[in-house]
Amino acid sequence: MVDAAGRRLVLSGASVYLVDLQQSRLVDLLARDAPAGSSTLDIDGSLGGLAYRTQHTQRSRDGVTAWVPLIDGVERIGVLKITAPTLEPELLEACEALAGAVALLVVSMPTYSEALITHERSRAMTIQAELLWAFSPRARSAPGRSLPARSWNPPTTPAVTPSITA
Repeated sequence: MVDAAGRRLVLSGASVYLVDLQQSRLVDLLARDAPAGSSTLDIDGSLGGLAYRTQHTQRSRDGVTAWVPLIDGVERIGVLKITAPTLEPELLEACEALAGAVALLVVSMPTYSEALITHERSRAMTIQAELLWAFSPRARSAPGRSLPARSWNPPTTPAVTPSITA
């Protein structure tokens, strides 16, 4: 759907990269059959990661690729990679609008799709972490105030559970 919308904007290609739960890598949403590691980007060492960290569109030196951040309120979700023969300011503005629509779709998907939830994970979570993650609120913004958000990194390795005595 994103690629079809990109073609209507005269883009050569459009790809969605979502952040993993550990917020260390960006993972290509549609690269299911790609070799391991070829569909991921380090947040700290890539242009896509720079767009994610700064929340500003980043252009490649050759001028044919841009990375547009996907943001829902104050929550960073990932980036939209776009390629075009030339990236004019008007086209970049339209791509930022497309990124906003994609962010809205991605945020609403976990309610309906387990595939997106498992796609965000680079490692398995413990049962305790699954329960905490499922019931903790996601980051949201409101005019003039901020609301509670998931600000912890869920454990992904077996943890010792303290026993509760009555």
